[in-house]
Amino acid sequence: MHLGAFSVSLAVKDIAASRALYDLPGFTVFGGNQEQNWLILKSPTAVIGLFQGMFGSNIITFNPGWDSDAQTLPDFTDVREIEAALRARGLTLTATADPTTTTGPAHIILTDPDGNAILIDQHLSSSSPAHRHVPGAPPRPPASCFQPAFFVAKYPGSGQSPGASQGRQGLPSRPHR
Repeated sequence: MHLGAFSVSLAVKDIAASRALYDLPGFTVFGGNQEQNWLILKSPTAVIGLFQGMFGSNIITFNPGWDSDAQTLPDFTDVREIEAALRARGLTLTATADPTTTTGPAHIILTDPDGNAILIDQHLSSSSPAHRHVPGAPPRPPASCFQPAFFVAKYPGSGQSPGASQGRQGLPSRPHR
């Protein structure tokens, strides 16, 4: 089972102060918009998301189909296959993929024994050969995947706008401060 790119999404109180701290060890902005209270920071070996007022707690995140530069992997395990494998192993999920879909963007969430949310969030159309990245084709722009507006478009009915509380099914949210 391949979970894809790993990152940590941090619920921060002051995005400017957090960015200043993470600048010190050499993290650079990879995506996001500080005015909308979210940034994706990258070092050579790690990715951290800073989210002010969007999540109620820190989240461990995996993105099936992406490497650490948000580039499409040639082969990956679809989030629905991951969900089935986790359920078969007896794990309980706090959010599941839409059972009426068989491909495309979807997410699942489980909680570890200490209460940490684990988000497995697939942004790609499919893991089938017809939808995989073609070598030589232009890669998908990495910053587009992280925009809060994308969360709203991806999860209709949330009624949220960028910068507002972006609670997702199964994830705790807190009011924007």
